[in-house]
Amino acid sequence: MSVSLDEREVTALRAWVAAELDERVAECEVLAAGLNLVVRLVTTNGEYVLRRPTELRATPGFVDTQTEYAVLERLVSTDVPAPRPVAHCRDESVLGAPFVVTTHLDGSVVPLGSPLPPPYPPPAAPERLLHDLVGPPPTRPPPTPHPLGG
Repeated sequence: MSVSLDEREVTALRAWVAAELDERVAECEVLAAGLNLVVRLVTTNGEYVLRRPTELRATPGFVDTQTEYAVLERLVSTDVPAPRPVAHCRDESVLGAPFVVTTHLDGSVVPLGSPLPPPYPPPAAPERLLHDLVGPPPTRPPPTPHPLGG
């Protein structure tokens, strides 16, 4: 899998969008390529975001695109701010791996390895959460000194 779109992939993507969404892609712009290839799609009817996993996500611990799409579907009826799922492509012949298309939300792409911007939790947040849930670590009495020798 590449981390950009070559001419064949753009052509295949345009054909897939036309067939699945009945829309014409006017513009494809790669926004990021880290754990996911993130592509902005501008069509005749709106703007979408495509997310396709890269090789970096091909390890245990990451959800697949089908699970990601299902979670986004469940979030639609909640107050959680999340993009709306539009389509899920399982056909690896289009872009080399399954991908998800969602509505576009305003925001910024956080480069791989960069710290999350506010309002996301700072690095110390997990320790604070543990302290809040479990309490402070137990204290030990100071060791009792023992004289050396007999």
